[in-house]
Order: sequence, then C-alpha cells, then structure tokens
Amino acid sequence: MNKLYTFQAEDIAKMKDMPHVLLFSEMGTGKTIEAISHIQDNNLLPALIICPRSLKLNWWEEIKKWSKHESYYAETCDELVEGYFTPGMNRKEYFLIHHEALAYIEGDPVRELITKINWKCVVLDESHRFRNLHIERTRTLLKFNGKTKFMFLTGTPIVNSTFDLFPILKLIKMVDDSGQFLEHYTRGVPGQYGYKILGSKNINELLAKLAPIYIRRTKAEVLKDLPEKQIQTIRLKMPEDQRQVYDHFEEMLCIMLDSGEELHSANVLALLTRLRQLNLDPNILGKFTHSSKTQAVLELLEANPLEKWVVASTSKKYIRLLEKKIKGMIT
Repeated sequence: MNKLYTFQAEDIAKMKDMPHVLLFSEMGTGKTIEAISHIQDNNLLPALIICPRSLKLNWWEEIKKWSKHESYYAETCDELVEGYFTPGMNRKEYFLIHHEALAYIEGDPVRELITKINWKCVVLDESHRFRNLHIERTRTLLKFNGKTKFMFLTGTPIVNSTFDLFPILKLIKMVDDSGQFLEHYTRGVPGQYGYKILGSKNINELLAKLAPIYIRRTKAEVLKDLPEKQIQTIRLKMPEDQRQVYDHFEEMLCIMLDSGEELHSANVLALLTRLRQLNLDPNILGKFTHSSKTQAVLELLEANPLEKWVVASTSKKYIRLLEKKIKGMIT
C-alpha cells in the first residue's frame, strides 16, 4: 500500500479548505502525489492534468499508483475532446494533455470546448511556464472559467519577478489589472517597448495575500522525512519521426540476424551502437527529427533554472549535442 510522508498528509489536509491551490514546493518533495491524493480524497473528478510533454507518462503512472480511477492520455486537443465525449467508452476520470497542445487558436471550437468542460479540477504542472501573458498557451488557459478548482504546481514560481504570478492569479480572479500589479509588486522603468521590469517589491505583502491558498516546502525543511536517495524514473514515448528512423535501423538489424549468413561482430556492434544513438537523439547521426530524451532534459533544466544539475551519458557525441542545445537555450 502506498504511504504518504507526514508533511504530505499535512499539505493534503490543508488543500481541502482551499478554493484553489498554489503548490510551490521545491522539486523532489512529491507535488504530483499530493495533487493526485487531494483530487482522489475529495472526488474532484473529472480532472484535467496539463503538464510538460516529458512528464505525461509519469503522471499516468503515478495516477495508477495513487488513484482507483483510470486516466486518458491525449496528444492533441482533438484527441482529448474525442476521449471525453465518445459514447460507450469506458469513462476515464483523469485526462492528460501537454502544454504545447493548448496553444490558443482564435475561434478554434475544439480549444474553446476544452475550456468549457465541467472539470472539477484543473492541474497545471510547471505552471511558471505560463508566466508570459502573450504566448498562445497562456491565452488558452485564461479561457477556463466556471466552478473549477485550480491547482498550480511549480518549484520555481518566480523566475524573473513577481509578475510571473500575474497570469495564474488573474485566472483565479485574485488580480485583474496588470498595470496596478506591475506598479505595486515590481520595480521597473519605462522602456522603448513599454514598462521594463527590473525586479520585485512588496513580496511579503503579496505572500500574505496568497497565504490562504499557498503551500511551499523546501527540501531542507523536509529532508529528515525523505530517504537518503530519491530515484525517479521518467518514462518517455518517442515522437513519430524519431520512431520511424529507429524502426528502420532495427529492421535492418533483424534482417541481418535472420539471414543465416556469417556475420562480422563489428557490423552488428555498429548497428547496435546506431540504435542506441537513435534512442538518445537521431540528430547524432544527422537525422533531423525530434528526440523525447533531449526534449525531456531541456524541459527539466528550464523548469528548474535555480537547481544545479549533472547530466551524464556514456555517449560523448550525445553530451556534445546536449551542450550545444543548452548553450543555445541560455543565450
């Protein structure tokens, strides 16, 4: 039987009386488990989970561990709507979709419909990635309405300034006027393209206002409750273009092995090495496709910019490729 840590049980008890939840505990403190347990204990179903693409399978597996209900995994908004409304389908209660799928398209009836479904709970994982008011996925988020309970999960709620919080606070109607928020909670100067934010102010006042819906645990605070080492396995699904290239090389290897001809071990080893490289990132071999692993690494780094990371791989070519991508991300 799954067991919660004491601090997790305390957090879940607090959430029951919160109209919305800002769960801003540091990475590694079990925010996903707390969110699922809260939804389960209070029957906040159907629930929509909006998370980075690289974490969808992890959410799906944690739901299997911590909930008696099933989940529906959608890659697009069309799939989500089809899964929700298909007559006769074994009804799921958790619906998973990734951030990028919510990119707002003006007048798109499918996206409009998703925001109007009577979700009892909407969970926005890595919510700091919606800090820009003008990007398409944030515009879709602001279309949600009704009596939905929102849960915002992130270990880094403020990346640049307190204005990072404005979109999610606007969604739950705690703030409305961006100008007033900027003036009161940020430091800045007029710039060529409008107000240039230089920092934050009145942070303690803002935290006091958020106290009724705010939970934050640091790893240092709960370290005594956690095991000495935490190992988290992130399961990923290859995107279609990566899968096609991988399957092609795998088929070549199978043909060689089934041919009955005498094989040189060097040839077999070369193909196995290529398969491994394709599993990491086909760009290593000059195949210009997506890579689920590379995308997951970059998303983890972006989601936790204040953390220190060690990225290890026995493939030197992959490390060099990652190095270029990370440098491109921070410049």
